[in-house]
Amino acid sequence: MSLLQQTLDCRGLQCPEPILQLAKAARQLPGGKLLVHADDAAFPLDLRSWCKSSGAELVRLDETSSGFSAEVRLAHRAVPSRAPNFATSTAKPVTEPEQLVDCRGKQCPEPIMDLARAARTARGPLRILATDPAFVLDLRAWCKTSGAIISSIETSEDGQVTAVVIPKSVEAARKQAGATPSSGAPSTLSVVTLDSTKGAASPQLVRATPDADLQLDFSSIRDKAQLLTRLSALSLSGAGLTASLKVADQELGQTVLRWSAESGHSLTSFTGTQPVELMLTLAAAAPAAQTGALALATEEAEADCALLVLHNDLEALLAAMLIANGAAAQGLKVVVFFTFWGLNLLRGDNPAAALQSEKVSFIQRVFKWFMPKGPRRQQLGQLNFGGAGPILLKGLMRKQNLTDLPRLVQQAEEQGVQFVACTMSMSVMGITKGDLAPYSNLAFGGVSYFVGAARGAKMSLVF
Repeated sequence: MSLLQQTLDCRGLQCPEPILQLAKAARQLPGGKLLVHADDAAFPLDLRSWCKSSGAELVRLDETSSGFSAEVRLAHRAVPSRAPNFATSTAKPVTEPEQLVDCRGKQCPEPIMDLARAARTARGPLRILATDPAFVLDLRAWCKTSGAIISSIETSEDGQVTAVVIPKSVEAARKQAGATPSSGAPSTLSVVTLDSTKGAASPQLVRATPDADLQLDFSSIRDKAQLLTRLSALSLSGAGLTASLKVADQELGQTVLRWSAESGHSLTSFTGTQPVELMLTLAAAAPAAQTGALALATEEAEADCALLVLHNDLEALLAAMLIANGAAAQGLKVVVFFTFWGLNLLRGDNPAAALQSEKVSFIQRVFKWFMPKGPRRQQLGQLNFGGAGPILLKGLMRKQNLTDLPRLVQQAEEQGVQFVACTMSMSVMGITKGDLAPYSNLAFGGVSYFVGAARGAKMSLVF
């Protein structure tokens, strides 16, 4: 059966437009073939890099009288969501009394600091009350890095967050008090897994085959968090054995590969057809970093690329958005964290009227009046010439057919790049939620969220 084919004419477009157009077409044509025409001098190197990172095959690349002509065979795979994964793990209920941590009225980073302080001496679950808009993102990031488990989390209509967290030390003590599996390599092994529907542990019988000590069929599981919970239980119970695993699709197969590498297991074979089958030799003992709360230590990283935008110089914002779009086009999950002056890029000309009730001081209003808002009004850090510099630069960019800042921001939104506004900086500078443009990919977070995202990212940059 012939593949779907599409022709993409990017002649006249300059970096990063050809690759962004290519990535957009690839999302709409999985497993098909693209014929691309371009005349940007950077296109050959950019194309080879994009194909390598996206899994596409560069069939041919020719230089023609009008530029370049390329044929690309796209990888037949599901395109993963680029928004950060905020799934909450399901934990076994514990019987110890809860300890209350009341953080209402406190702003980032105080709630997370109070939580961390309480977790160090906790003997049971912690119930946290908070009103900071950044708390939900910060809490998830803190739990991921500390090994704690979120048992439940609720947000009331007035914005108050109530969360129950099981610290790593409490979860470890609970597991140590439970029954441990017998050693050796029996032909039949009882593996304790977590039933995500009931929130309790239930035994799953796993039988041996001639090729493997364990055979597990996870093809009915579609949720990554649930799959990682099952895999974490396998690490604890199947140390030193060989395991044959079956998962539903290639995206979940990649999740198993990442878990295997991080847990120290050895991959024996991998079949990429659906359902995906893998053969692993399980490590004799789980690494120390993996012996905390189930699933959280091996959960997929918050972001592959974490960018901190501190300044609002036009050239810095252009560079940040160029890299954000380029990384997203190559299949990376990108988070851009805006703090202090960088928040001005997110300010909108038509703020949400329903959110204008927040009051700010006179000094804060003066601050906002002097600061340029939105992607069209930012100034150059060098050679600004009283506002003439940006006009000259934008004119040169138009003449060279380069993408301007408003369009780069729009493309980042379209590609699913996650924008996160620092709530602490917002409160200092008097910038309210109603001052920000209604971007569909905008969230509110604090320092703990960015630290968690940057900690697991392959690339972190500051602008």
